[in-house]
Amino acid sequence: MRSHHIARLFHELTQAYELLLDPVRRMALDAKLRIQEARKQRYSNYDKKRKAFCDDLEEEERAYREAKSAAAKKKQKYAQEAEQIREAGRRMVEERQAELQRQQEEAERAETSAQELEPPPLGAYLSLCRLL
Repeated sequence: MRSHHIARLFHELTQAYELLLDPVRRMALDAKLRIQEARKQRYSNYDKKRKAFCDDLEEEERAYREAKSAAAKKKQKYAQEAEQIREAGRRMVEERQAELQRQQEEAERAETSAQELEPPPLGAYLSLCRLL
């Protein structure tokens, strides 16, 4: 097995030597290697661009998520403030109704007490005096 490996290496070296001695084949190999290197560089540039694009996209997604979260928080805050305002308004209405109820009851008591303290009309006394 070792001799098979050595024979294969010798064959490859012989082909490489013949290739280097032939100027046309060497120019073709050089051109092929330059094309491969240019392709490798181009793909490397594509990878850099793709990586930059992915980074930009991830940044935009992160910014969108943050903006969406901020909007949700803002909406929740407005909803809480609206609920607080509704609650304060409800309390004010209840207090105003209680105040009006109290004023009405006071007015009714004052009217009742005024009727109790008020002397009967003079006309009733005069008609009684005439009868006597």
